[in-house]
Amino acid sequence: MDDKCGITDPKPVQCDQIDPYGDLLLKVGLAIGKEHEFKVCSSAMRRASPVWKAMLYGPWKESKPVGDDWVVELPEEDPALLRIILGMAHGRFDLVPRHVSLAQLYDILIPMDKYDLVHMIQPWAHGWVEAVRNPTPPAIKYPDRGDFGKDAELTGYGRILRIHAAWELGCEDLVSADIADFVFNFQISPSDSSAEVKVHYGSNNELLPPFENYFGPPDLIDVVMELRLSLIQTILDFYHGEISLRTNGGSGGCIHIHAADRRLCDKLILGGIWGHLESLNQEFLPKEASEVVQSANQLISSLSQMFAGLSVLNSNHNTCNPCSKYPEFVVGLRVDTRWVDVLRPHHLERMDGQRKKTGLCDTTT
Repeated sequence: MDDKCGITDPKPVQCDQIDPYGDLLLKVGLAIGKEHEFKVCSSAMRRASPVWKAMLYGPWKESKPVGDDWVVELPEEDPALLRIILGMAHGRFDLVPRHVSLAQLYDILIPMDKYDLVHMIQPWAHGWVEAVRNPTPPAIKYPDRGDFGKDAELTGYGRILRIHAAWELGCEDLVSADIADFVFNFQISPSDSSAEVKVHYGSNNELLPPFENYFGPPDLIDVVMELRLSLIQTILDFYHGEISLRTNGGSGGCIHIHAADRRLCDKLILGGIWGHLESLNQEFLPKEASEVVQSANQLISSLSQMFAGLSVLNSNHNTCNPCSKYPEFVVGLRVDTRWVDVLRPHHLERMDGQRKKTGLCDTTT
């Protein structure tokens, strides 16, 4: 196995001899403008992939013709990626990079998932998983992609790549952590089409690409959106609970003895809340999470600023300010298993199977 790093496009040769004695010619890349040919062994492909086995030895047009050369066209496959996979299948370890970037690993895993080949990466799995656990910028540029950051500074796009790569390798701790991060940092806004919703990430309002363009947890967006609504509803309930204590015959947010002081204290708190919202040209927050476009973290920060700026009657009333209990409430949100342990049983079962395929049976590896 060599020590080269990254993915390179194969040279435009007439035929790349993966197996000089092979019985099958693959023509790939025509649909993506990267036409290339590979001479391969059909038996090696059959042993490597049940999908290839069915394709080459089943009742399909790709099966071996009688009396003619055996040629199979894979026009949508990228030659650079397929060359690595064919190298694995043929024992040509010189064609397989020892180290890859997160973006490159994601790209490799797409055809490996398509052809049920993930088990083939066992010899490289412990090296390649570093691209998921400690991502670095790609060694080659991807003109159609934005930056995806590094390590803890991963952008939303970078986290999408990592979720799907980790999903394929069975790294459930990373999948869970990044989905939980999305739950707290997703924000939504209507797009130009009323039937479509745009999804943004983080404080920089990063617009994320459509999730259906990625492989990985098939219900990822549904899980994130469901948990996001539940989390935001909990935050709204805290806010409206503080309002209700001080209005409509509520028991009052102030617990002091004198009724006049209690009423004045509650009015100060309500007036402060109203004044803060008015300064931002906002009305009272909605009661339903479905009406909130902010991310949960943005809402948490907004309420933190609001409560911190409230005035109280005097120092004896400091505990009347919602700010006195809000930090503990926020800490509780961030450790609540509803939004931290986000994986469902079918997710865990699938990733356990992937770890067995890749040899990454220890999720801490």
